[in-house]
Amino acid sequence: FMTIYAKVLPIDVASVVWDLFLLDGEVILYFTALGIISIVKDRLLQAPPGDLELCSQILGKDLRARISDPDELLLHIREVRRRTPARFVQEIQTIAESEFGTGGSAQHSPGGRSPGGTLAQAWNSVRDTFRWAW
Repeated sequence: FMTIYAKVLPIDVASVVWDLFLLDGEVILYFTALGIISIVKDRLLQAPPGDLELCSQILGKDLRARISDPDELLLHIREVRRRTPARFVQEIQTIAESEFGTGGSAQHSPGGRSPGGTLAQAWNSVRDTFRWAW
């Protein structure tokens, strides 16, 4: 997650992930990972058992060519998010809070206050405006 998918996804697709990361926090990185795996799962399952080199290729350099449409990735992320139990999401946010001092987004900050005041309020406003997409 260190590069937030910039090395494995085309920049226009990665920028969508970055937007979601800024809106929803660390949890979106997990949803994205599972969404990517769901896109390439057939190819991964067709790989010979134990062929880690091929799996690495599928999840590495081949991924950039396979995932070129941001909307396709968004659909998979949305499906993963829909199927994920709320308890799992809360657990990730708890881990983010303990490890990084954030709950994953401005609305989950320590003490219940959003850092930066107006910037955090603006992000929350954008998030509320586009909540229909999720």
